[in-house]
Amino acid sequence: MKQTYYLPDIEALDLMKQVKAESKHHISMVNAERFFDKFKNIVTFKMVSNGYIVELVRG
Repeated sequence: MKQTYYLPDIEALDLMKQVKAESKHHISMVNAERFFDKFKNIVTFKMVSNGYIVELVRG
């Protein structure tokens, strides 16, 4: 299941820190960061103006 959210910069960066701490793998792309967490969820942060699009694909 895929869920997409828009988050302003500060909220997104806080969430990214939390996800990074729990993730097993991290891929850095142009304007995006992708994390694979311990539950096999894939979380992608795509930078847009004034914030991030956060996409969660449940494992």
